[in-house]
Formats: sequence, structure tokens, C-alpha cells
Amino acid sequence: MIPVADPLIWVDIGPGLKEGAQSQMDAAIVALSRDLAKLRTGRASAGMLDHIIVEMDGVKMPLIRLAVVSVLDPKTLSVNPYDPNTLKALESAIVSSPLGLNPRVDGQRLIAAIPP
Repeated sequence: MIPVADPLIWVDIGPGLKEGAQSQMDAAIVALSRDLAKLRTGRASAGMLDHIIVEMDGVKMPLIRLAVVSVLDPKTLSVNPYDPNTLKALESAIVSSPLGLNPRVDGQRLIAAIPP
């Protein structure tokens, strides 16, 4: 309800408008949470690499569909590919990203130290 010219008269805005506003606010909170997970704070976060796109055989795919990203310690990320043949493509995509990470190959995974 919103007040009209007379402070004693209220107009019902309707449940549809309220539900629409609620769903938009919920979507805004989800989007903000996703964006905050990508921020580089000097601490490792698995969400830091979510936006990276990897090109494999002419097909572009999100990194999270090709590998599992985990946090080893507060300054180190581990990227474990589902297919070991994608290791070089994953490495080049991470290096070319604006994050400034330089991963090294450690067996069949990549280790990326987060710079200060």
C-alpha cells in the first residue's frame, strides 16, 4: 500500500507488483554474490576462474565445464581437468585472462599462485 494525497487513504499496489519486485531483488542479490566471488582480494577463491573461456578445437567453453577448480591454501588454486589433453588449453586461457595468474603444470593438474 502506498499513501495518496490524504494520509489516511492507502492504495493497494497488488500482490503481482510485490512478487515481481521481490523476484527482481532476489535476482540482484544472486548477481551481486556471483560478481563478488570473482573479485581478486589476494586470497584464492574457486570462483575467480568462473568467467574464463577456454578454446578447444575451435569451440569456446567455460573453464568450469572442463576442469574442477579447488583451493589448496589461501594463496593457491588447483585446476584439475576432466581430460588431461585439455591441460595446455586451460593453461593458455588462464595466462591470457586479466587476472595476472601464471599457472604451472604439476603432473596432470595446474597450480596457480595468487599474487599479492
